[in-house]
Amino acid sequence: MGKHKKIPVDAGIDYFCFLERSFFMNFFIMKNSFFTGTLFPQYNDTELSGYRRIITAKECEEELKEDLPILFEALIEGTERGSDECSKPSLKCRPFDANTINTWVLSEINEAFPGAAIIGAGGRVYFEIKGFLIIVKKLNDKGMPMNIPTDLNDAVLHQKKSCVLDDSIEGQSKPILVLGYNTDKFGNITGHMLTYIIGCPRWTISAESILSKEIVSNHVPEMEMGSLVRVKTTTVTTKKVGS
Repeated sequence: MGKHKKIPVDAGIDYFCFLERSFFMNFFIMKNSFFTGTLFPQYNDTELSGYRRIITAKECEEELKEDLPILFEALIEGTERGSDECSKPSLKCRPFDANTINTWVLSEINEAFPGAAIIGAGGRVYFEIKGFLIIVKKLNDKGMPMNIPTDLNDAVLHQKKSCVLDDSIEGQSKPILVLGYNTDKFGNITGHMLTYIIGCPRWTISAESILSKEIVSNHVPEMEMGSLVRVKTTTVTTKKVGS
């Protein structure tokens, strides 16, 4: 007792050979995976495997050029009407404000885009507009939706095709945009925006940037009275010959 048992030499050699075989086997697998593209998959710039179509802010503005002003007007109108409703109860549960405002925004968008509403997994409401799936959310200071983390939310915020919204192959590639708004600590609306998220906000289009363009394009400058060209008229009188 108290003495350590000696490990047979053959056992040590077998263990070393096992480690050696394991090392070379793993190396072969990694080497094969690397050259076949399965270890570090190569994705193109327009669409990731297993993910939805990648979209830039410029492409979004071009493809939704006629729809963005209408979307933002519906968002602003919905948040204003929802805020009015939120001020009525003397006591309310925590998610009441966000749910009420979101409901009014959804109603305004539904009226502006009849037939565009889609009820997805978990009863979530989306709007399919010209190849884009749009959801309405209250956003935090970092521009992320304020909701309880779930597998479905994670799939939506990472543009994964696994979140079932449309069973067709084309539908699974449609990018998801978040039409959102911010509030201050008193519950006042402080901003309206359209955000594209892949794990975190990638780009944002503000309502002001779009609606200000509409105001400029639709504005017809009034002519001041001083800038009008006055035409001087002269009266010509004729006399009869001999009179």
